Amino acid sequence: MLTERMIERIQKDLCPVDLEKKYDEMLDECFSFTHVGGIFSNMSPSRVLKEVDPIAYQCDLDDWADSEIQLTEVADEYYDSSEVDRIERDEEEEEE
Repeated sequence: MLTERMIERIQKDLCPVDLEKKYDEMLDECFSFTHVGGIFSNMSPSRVLKEVDPIAYQCDLDDWADSEIQLTEVADEYYDSSEVDRIERDEEEEEE
């Protein structure tokens, strides 16, 4: 259970995870239009999916986030779970 002090420290010390940015980076690293050539060779797969089929983009983003990243929600933001756990352990040790 996170205390107010832990929440404040998490918000102060950690950066929220930008899920959309991480997902876009993954898509752009895994897929490419270079084999298509011409004007398509410089297109960003993440941007194409987002603009052509925003519902599929959002569904895939949600599925990817659920399966690939361990996150903890704190005050409507998502943080890396291992970092949140570290702060939680530090706070518990200080209380002892």
